Amino acid sequence: MAHLLYQLCIQGEITQIYQQLIEKENRTLEEETMLKNYQQRFFQKNEPFQHVDKWIEYVVNCYQSYFIDVLTCRKAVHQAEGKLLIDLSKSISSQAKSMEEVEDELKQKFKLKGYSFLGGRTSPHYGPYIWQSTESKKVDVELLKEIETVQVFFLDDFLMMGWLDFATFGEIGAGGWASEEGIYCILPRYRECLNEDRFLVSFFKHEAQHYNDFKHYPNLSGKELEYRAKLIELIYYSDHRFLERLIQHAINNDIPHNNASYQIMQQLSTYFFQKNEQKDMHKWLSIHYKEISQYGKKLYCQHTDRLNRLETGGKTSH
Repeated sequence: MAHLLYQLCIQGEITQIYQQLIEKENRTLEEETMLKNYQQRFFQKNEPFQHVDKWIEYVVNCYQSYFIDVLTCRKAVHQAEGKLLIDLSKSISSQAKSMEEVEDELKQKFKLKGYSFLGGRTSPHYGPYIWQSTESKKVDVELLKEIETVQVFFLDDFLMMGWLDFATFGEIGAGGWASEEGIYCILPRYRECLNEDRFLVSFFKHEAQHYNDFKHYPNLSGKELEYRAKLIELIYYSDHRFLERLIQHAINNDIPHNNASYQIMQQLSTYFFQKNEQKDMHKWLSIHYKEISQYGKKLYCQHTDRLNRLETGGKTSH
């Protein structure tokens, strides 16, 4: 049950999680711990974040107060975001008018204090990544059509790792991201599994696929980027573990990760079971994983062919 409850966090259903835990009889030790954690963080007076630098302490607490407001629906989203903007504006010297401007200022100030800061939204909420150490190296990553040589930035010593990490006490959260400069690894997510598919495929190949797509298809939507990267994971995993996570995360909403998982689950379910949604993992385990991987490869190639036709069509029409 615990993992299913954490999935509700992706949709910001903190109050629903808390209510389900309260109402459940014969809670497991894990569920008792979850209930206590949620009660203390979201429904009691939360212990504020503390830091030797009072400015850093103030900024982190501004974001954490916003997380609590928006995730418990204590305030409407626009009200919570408005309050966050006002509160953060007090920490900078300029008259910034938007979150983008405020976070640009925060980035510069954190840099002076020895920290890196990445603002913006991890859909649907604001929630920065703030870390102290960065190491980088070039890595060759094998993708389906080519070897991608990419600069990898390993990030460590975090103060914040986004709203989803806060909402799930570190159980769920981004493992990294890609940009035109390279791919960024949140090392605390992978430190214990550097030789496993979870790192070698779910981080390296997933993010390298994004990096590759940025070059070849710069206008792809977030949903299409995630669809292609998740198919790469499906292709290269050695067993059903990624498929199980994909099915758990499959939600037909506007969040690219969830939506891409949902689209792939539907396509796989239709092909293997002639039904719209097959969520029973026992049924999937009855199919040799190589067959699932091969069909993932077919879907990826079909999608690539479609993109190439669109690109070719666009060029010939000029």
